[in-house]
Amino acid sequence: MFKKIVILFFILSLFFISCNRDEIKTDSTQDYILNISDVNIDETIYETKQNWHITNKKVLVLFGYDFNSPQIVQNLTSLLQEKFGLAEDGGGVLPVTYPDSFKHSRYYVSEFTSMLTNSETDFAGVVILGAPEKTHTVLSRLQDYWQGDVPFPVIALFPQDDVLGMEANCDFVIDKVRANEDSEGIVPEEQNQFISEAPEVLIETISYIQNIDFSFERNDDLQKHVIQMYPNRKIHYFIDPETGLPSVNHFVLY
Repeated sequence: MFKKIVILFFILSLFFISCNRDEIKTDSTQDYILNISDVNIDETIYETKQNWHITNKKVLVLFGYDFNSPQIVQNLTSLLQEKFGLAEDGGGVLPVTYPDSFKHSRYYVSEFTSMLTNSETDFAGVVILGAPEKTHTVLSRLQDYWQGDVPFPVIALFPQDDVLGMEANCDFVIDKVRANEDSEGIVPEEQNQFISEAPEVLIETISYIQNIDFSFERNDDLQKHVIQMYPNRKIHYFIDPETGLPSVNHFVLY
C-alpha cells in the first residue's frame, strides 16, 4: 500500500512540474514581443562627404605677400582642407605662412630650405603664393640639394621676389595682369592686393600636381601643361620688359 502511495505521489509531481514548464514557456514568449515604432533619422549625417584621401605625398603651399593676412590664410587653408585635406590630418597639403611659420624673417632662407630638404616629407610638389624676397635663394639651394634635378614640381604663383631668380629656380611662374598696373607693367607696392582668382588658380595648380608623377622639362611642353592646368583661362608668355623677349617658363593669366 505504501509503495502505491509513493508511486502515485511521484506521478502527481511529474504532472505539476510539466504544467509549470508549460506556463513558463508561455510567459516567456510574451517577453520577446517587440513594439516597432517610427524612428526619426537625421539625414544630414549622410550629406557630409570627404573629398580627399589619406596620402603620404604632400604639396607644400607657402602663403607669402598678399596672401599672408590672417583672414586670407584662414580662408585659403579651409578651402585646401576641404579639397585636399591637410597634412596634419593625413591629407595632401602642408600649409606654411610667411613669416609666421618661421622664427624670424632673417631665418627664412635657412628654415625654409630645411623644410624643403626634409627627408621625412615625401613631397608631391611646392606651390608658392606671393613669393617674398630671397625665395629664389631657397629654391636655388633646393636645386643644389638635388644636384639640379628636383624630383617634384616647384611653381610660383604671383611672386614678388626677383623675377629672373624665380624663373631660374621654378618649373614655371604664373602671374596675373592687374587693373592697376602702369604702362610698364609695374604695380606700386602699396596697391598690391589679393587677386580674386587666386583660390581657383591655387586649386587648379594643386589638382594638376597631384595627378602627375614627374617634374616638368624646360621646353615647349611647359606651355601645354599650363594650358591643361588652367583650361578656362587665357595664357600668354611673360615678356621681359628690358629685353622684349618672352620667357620660357613665365606665363601671364588674362
